[in-house]
Amino acid sequence: MALATGASGASVPAKEASTHSPGSARYGHLQYFGFYASAMAHWNFTELLAPFTNLTWIHLGHASDPGAAIDDIVERLEQARDAGVQGVLSIEPFVFLDRQGRLRDAVETDALLGELREKIEENSLFDTVAMIYPKDEPFRNFVAQRDPGFIDQHITGSVYSDVHEDLVRANARIKSVFPEIPIGVILSGYDLHHRFFSIPENYDWVGFDCYRSMFQGCSDDKTIVNHYERLLKFMQPQQRLMAVPETWARNEDTDRADWPEILARRFKHHYEIALSDPRFVAFIPFIWSFETGGETPGVGLDRFEELYGGEKGEPGADFVEAVIDTGLQIKHRQHRHPNLAWAETEDHRKRPRQVVTGEIVAVTPSGNVTVWAVDKALPHKNLRVRILLRDEHGRLLHTSALMRTDRADSGQAVTSLGLHGLQYALPAKVLAKNRGRSLSVEAHFHTDGTPVPLGRGGPLRFKPHGKPQTPGQVNRQ
Repeated sequence: MALATGASGASVPAKEASTHSPGSARYGHLQYFGFYASAMAHWNFTELLAPFTNLTWIHLGHASDPGAAIDDIVERLEQARDAGVQGVLSIEPFVFLDRQGRLRDAVETDALLGELREKIEENSLFDTVAMIYPKDEPFRNFVAQRDPGFIDQHITGSVYSDVHEDLVRANARIKSVFPEIPIGVILSGYDLHHRFFSIPENYDWVGFDCYRSMFQGCSDDKTIVNHYERLLKFMQPQQRLMAVPETWARNEDTDRADWPEILARRFKHHYEIALSDPRFVAFIPFIWSFETGGETPGVGLDRFEELYGGEKGEPGADFVEAVIDTGLQIKHRQHRHPNLAWAETEDHRKRPRQVVTGEIVAVTPSGNVTVWAVDKALPHKNLRVRILLRDEHGRLLHTSALMRTDRADSGQAVTSLGLHGLQYALPAKVLAKNRGRSLSVEAHFHTDGTPVPLGRGGPLRFKPHGKPQTPGQVNRQ
């Protein structure tokens, strides 16, 4: 890969034509890749990161005079357009007066947003705006700043209700001026399992951040998949998901030689989750750089080669390369499934052992087989399935190729991640030769990285063009 050195010190790929083979349209739902806060305040990495991103995060302005930032926002959007990426407009000062989240006067907000839209349209930049972002972690920030008492926060929930209503009003004001642009939010993972948790219904894209193990998230005994399931429980059917993997090191972790490898395992896990479910639309790593003159909580990806080794084969360079490669896949819509094996996930004390379960739901007389399968250790995974057809003597008549589950099964809850169902049509020629005979269907369930199936469904007997039979029991290993 051709490399260029950016001002922040890390190596980034020079602009070049993609050499990736065409990716599967199956994963085309994951459209955007860009770092959180990549063009925030005094720093601006839009051009540097453009070769492997298609999204830049623009945050400018102060609550004291948000209108003064409009021309600078338009300039950053122009830079994004010229670099071939789109922009997220983080517009907190246009909507909220202070850190408590008090709403600006509606007339003033409408005027500010109207002026912003007018300037964007005057410069033919409207198509460069991908998302509007009113406030980061709004519940965590606004609830804390409103300083509720124990009763308000944990007994009555009144402060959460007030924040929810204010966010709904803020989003409605934004929609009145920018009805075509999605409104997004990244929530704190620590808020998801609060008893008064809620998601305003007029967000379009929703995500959360939780910079802990995939198997022990931001609430005890809750995995990252559990967090997504909680999120989905409160989301509306039309709302889309954003993934927020971590690409930084806290100050206390900068001396850990194994930190890039841990993050690489988490990052790959996040990516497979985002590919596994068509509700995901964006992949937003945190963070490229903490470039600032003051104290920071850690270091961004731009310093990993300096801290952990910048030569190929060294942890810092390898992690940076993995992140860049993922960005290229998403940017060019040429996604490659990670085929994440259990052994490749983070080696954490909370990592459960693999248990695969599944079932042949039905076989129609015309030979259409319906199955479902789940890996309870990695419940997001779209498992691989092989269908076998045998005659009444157990002789093998047909073996399918390995196929990934690709649809929601009939009993799958909307809060489940991934697509765990599969339908397969047995070959018509084989069925025609065995019309009227008693045949049996088996399903073998494979996980990535295992040479033998870890679960089986069936056998389920049927007669081609005869009556359909009831499901067989699942054999678990």
